[in-house]
Amino acid sequence: VGDEYSWAMSIPLMDRMRAALFANVHQLDRQRAYLTGLSIGGTGVWAWAVHNLNHGEQPWAAIAPTSALWPNRLDKADTTPFHVIEERLLRGLAQMNIRIAHCANDATMPIFLGTTHGPRCYMCDPSRLNNAEEENDSVKCGASADAIVEGLMHYGAENNVQYDRIEFCHPSQEPTDSSFVPTFACYQANKGHDAWRQLYASREFPEWLLARRLR
Repeated sequence: VGDEYSWAMSIPLMDRMRAALFANVHQLDRQRAYLTGLSIGGTGVWAWAVHNLNHGEQPWAAIAPTSALWPNRLDKADTTPFHVIEERLLRGLAQMNIRIAHCANDATMPIFLGTTHGPRCYMCDPSRLNNAEEENDSVKCGASADAIVEGLMHYGAENNVQYDRIEFCHPSQEPTDSSFVPTFACYQANKGHDAWRQLYASREFPEWLLARRLR
């Protein structure tokens, strides 16, 4: 998991809490436990599902990451396709019920990163960087929704993965913001980084979840 997200340290603790909850709250339907998250939280959804896969237990009936990158960074010097690098994980996840939502105009976590025939890195506009530290960290290499879906489909996920590729989304805004505050300094407009608003507002989404049970 990318260091900036701190998921590598957080998720084992969170999963122990999940296991304790499942063991002690008997009213819970363990066949219908769902995991969803947005932006960096969506990256955490992928990281948590990977953690469960690596430990031989997958407690989620479905996962729904939105506007998210894959948790492991790609090496900009490595030309190996993403679906080859992460074959073991993608093969395992391809057996799950997955709903992915991402905006095609997302400038914070670009949707095209890491695809077989697309770029795997992007660089923030230097004019929008505030200091030398941001400049040093301005090149980001990873896999976004298009590449993840491409990889999952490569390993046979056609029947259990739904991809909401939304052509246009407005800028994201926190519910408590009185005026817009960008999530990342290098993208002052932060345009398109808000697939969750449309997904979570849909009456169809909870119906989709409740129709999925643990495999």
